[in-house]
Amino acid sequence: MKKPGRVPSEKVIGKLAGDGIVEVTVDFSRSTFTTKIEPASWKRDKSKLVAFDNEVMRAHRLLKESKATVNKMLENVFADQVVDIEPLNKAADDIVESLSNNSDALHPLSALRTKDAYLAEHSLNVGSFARYLGWSRDAQAQLIVGGIVHDIGKTRVDLEILNKPGRLEPHEFEHMKLHQVHSKSLLNEIEDLTQMSR
Repeated sequence: MKKPGRVPSEKVIGKLAGDGIVEVTVDFSRSTFTTKIEPASWKRDKSKLVAFDNEVMRAHRLLKESKATVNKMLENVFADQVVDIEPLNKAADDIVESLSNNSDALHPLSALRTKDAYLAEHSLNVGSFARYLGWSRDAQAQLIVGGIVHDIGKTRVDLEILNKPGRLEPHEFEHMKLHQVHSKSLLNEIEDLTQMSR
């Protein structure tokens, strides 16, 4: 539950902790500091920070487009057609841009647990982690592409096993593990996929 408010003192922080609040989101663009030292993790140029509401709308559009891109990639793989890397690169660049504009806007979307959102969610988490590590935008984008294609070998797994709701039998689990082998050969077929993404 999000409830906006000010945190003017250590006493308020103590009260929040006492109420069981373990995490808060801070809008540094609306904050004042009593010292000249800002949190080390605050690396964004606040003058370029995009309004949260605007970026949330863009993030919803990005998620929808990313899911369509992932679905198209999977359709191509199922049909033994060539996977075009450009839409994957564009989706990754758009996610990096959104994370740069206002990283908080995409995070509520990463909580989605639907199957069709899984690859987009995984890619977002990978990109967020790369950003947290301070990696370049290009490296973030390459890792996001890697997040999109990381389970591509599952397209070669028997659908009954892949979609089985219960625990897999030992022979089914052995078949499922083959997706890693299939992934390697499928990734080798994607032209211009960078080594970092691979």
